[in-house]
Amino acid sequence: QVGYVPQDPLILNASVRENLTRFHPNATEDELIAALRKAMAWGFVSRLPDGLDTVLGDRGVRLSGGERQKAYLAMVIAQDTDLIFLDEPTTYLDIGKQFEILELIRRLNREGKTIVMVLHDLAHALTYSHRIAVMEKGCLLAVQQPEELFKSGLLNDVFGVEGHWAAEEKTYYFTPHHK
Repeated sequence: QVGYVPQDPLILNASVRENLTRFHPNATEDELIAALRKAMAWGFVSRLPDGLDTVLGDRGVRLSGGERQKAYLAMVIAQDTDLIFLDEPTTYLDIGKQFEILELIRRLNREGKTIVMVLHDLAHALTYSHRIAVMEKGCLLAVQQPEELFKSGLLNDVFGVEGHWAAEEKTYYFTPHHK
């Protein structure tokens, strides 16, 4: 009922088919092929020379970090749940791959999926979220829309940073707080 991508996903040393069925155990062959086609059309899986029988290798070592994250997201998409939890979906990725993954997640949301994700990159959280929950030491401090939260100064206080809005680039960025 709920899709989940952990911070450090475990990809089986098995084929794409076996990894997909791990998340969608009652799927028919046609449903697996449809899930794979959907993942490929969305750019989640790019190079699969043997289709469903492509072996991903131990923990997905035959894939780059970005491809591994995409493969894991594809497996979660195969479940076709309305709610997806993502724990640090951009971990270990270079900046270009981070944006690529976040854009794919944004697209999932636009297609009607509810996405709940943990992000430690404040600029990414502000840019790619509709609402943000700020926690400190296990306590929920606020749940607000990104612009309201940014203007409140809470992020500066909690994280010891100074937030900046570059209006021309429509970009948030943070610098160390100087006292």
